[in-house]
Amino acid sequence: MKKSILTAQLILPALITLSVFSYGQKKLETDKAGILVQTEYSKLRKANGYDGISQFDTISKNPVLVYAVTLKNKKFGVIDIYGKEILKPDYEEIAGMYFTNSALSAYHDHFLLKNEQGWAISDYKGKLITPFIYDMLTYEEYDHVGRRLSPEKWPLPIYKDSIFKARKKEDYIYLNIKGEKIQYSQRDNRLQFRTKASPDNYGVPKSLGSAKPFTDNLFQIQSTDGKSLSGVYDKTLKKMILPVEFNYVAFWNKALFLSANRDNGTYAYDLKGNLLSKEPMSYFSQAGNEKTPVILATNKSKKYAVFSKNFKPLTEFIYDYIKPSNYFLNGTIEASGTQERKTVLMNLEGKPIKFNVDYDQLRFKTNEFDDVAEAFISLRKKDKFAIVNHQGKLISDFVYDEILPECFVASDKFSLYEERLMSANHPNRFIYFKKDNKYGIMDNDYKVILNNTYDMIIESILDPYVYIAKDSSGKKKWGVYNVGERKEIISPQFDTQIKSSDQFFIVNRNGKYGVYNTQGKEVLPIIYDHEISIDKRYNGMYYLSQYGTPIGYMDSLGNLIKSTP
Repeated sequence: MKKSILTAQLILPALITLSVFSYGQKKLETDKAGILVQTEYSKLRKANGYDGISQFDTISKNPVLVYAVTLKNKKFGVIDIYGKEILKPDYEEIAGMYFTNSALSAYHDHFLLKNEQGWAISDYKGKLITPFIYDMLTYEEYDHVGRRLSPEKWPLPIYKDSIFKARKKEDYIYLNIKGEKIQYSQRDNRLQFRTKASPDNYGVPKSLGSAKPFTDNLFQIQSTDGKSLSGVYDKTLKKMILPVEFNYVAFWNKALFLSANRDNGTYAYDLKGNLLSKEPMSYFSQAGNEKTPVILATNKSKKYAVFSKNFKPLTEFIYDYIKPSNYFLNGTIEASGTQERKTVLMNLEGKPIKFNVDYDQLRFKTNEFDDVAEAFISLRKKDKFAIVNHQGKLISDFVYDEILPECFVASDKFSLYEERLMSANHPNRFIYFKKDNKYGIMDNDYKVILNNTYDMIIESILDPYVYIAKDSSGKKKWGVYNVGERKEIISPQFDTQIKSSDQFFIVNRNGKYGVYNTQGKEVLPIIYDHEISIDKRYNGMYYLSQYGTPIGYMDSLGNLIKSTP
């Protein structure tokens, strides 16, 4: 399971409906993922002697360039969507198209090429900029100019390059996009980037201080006299609505108010600078959603209370802590004297939600990402759980051994359990449950989509798949279930827990290893003595090996190009 300041248009590898093959005239026909249809693939291989062809990728936004990698005699090249060779298959490595010589995958407007002589730079049209004289080349400085969605639906950046780092023997140098040696100070340049401000101070008079935007018209103003005080400027009104005399100021985007801290406490103000809270507080925060936002206030006694967006009190200051979500609040009153610790589930009006059953514990967990905090609520009685739905209604008896939203479950573990401090960076997708000592899966509305007939389910790092297991003669047999398509793609039949590698599953039966794809098709027979490693070189081009011994390359159509001595 499991953010960029810059925003950019997402570019899908949108490709191609023309089916007649002709270099330089018509586009090659591919599917939605950029994989050539079989007829086009066969024509290209026959015409140019390629051993394999990767998926096509949108590597540039302006101009739009759609390229694929070719493989011939264990050397790589590049073709465009018209079948034209941008780079002949003469290179041991090509960086810049997904593969980047670093841990981060991306697309650049220059290629770094390696042959028997060394490394060189070319532009994205295949024109060499330097000779092959370098022992190492990396991308050093580049600007983010776009993003595209890879076939796995992960956004990958598109970069415009400006500086390269090169090594020749023991000497490191820096090159510009013409391949010329330049003087470059990495630390100074990066520090300058981090501290760079708006040249015109966002149109705010510089005499007021340094401006940072809260909204299009509201700006935090920080003093430049070394006192580090802050205020708020309204660009529409062309005046300060909060003077530069606070230790800090904050803008709350849901409840639409400002908080500002002085030495004696924190105050709340509306967006015109009018005081909302006459009594200083310790801290303010927000909860709820855009339709029904609420304000959480902590007083000087460290007690919490709930206020409406108009600053009307909805509760007293009686809570030691309030955990927020988009539709519920969970207040905690700690034990004191003879009083036991108490938790109170509330709606966004601050009213307690009551259940007409006896229970020992209310479990309230939130999955937080961006401005979202989705809540998952259940009641425990002894060792059984009951479900509270997203409307705050009790919808089951105490019949479940466990209820686990997948956002709290780590991938590729040896059992299914909750990581206590874990929260995903995406909406929860489904919910694991255990009932009658068997595992199943529900959707987010708690409707069963996979019956509890399995002895174990394991979260896979490959979305949306999970590993399923059933006991057979005292041992678990493993398979794969596609939660998104509600389909078992590999029945429980393998001896050890299945492992995933990019778009493949590595399986084991009777001590022999093989590989299946995400459609449940065997793509490498179960004949290998050691576990197989799969290294993604490009989208639709994988290098397979076992214990360092090469097996070969597998391309976008699943064809295995075996390595030869």
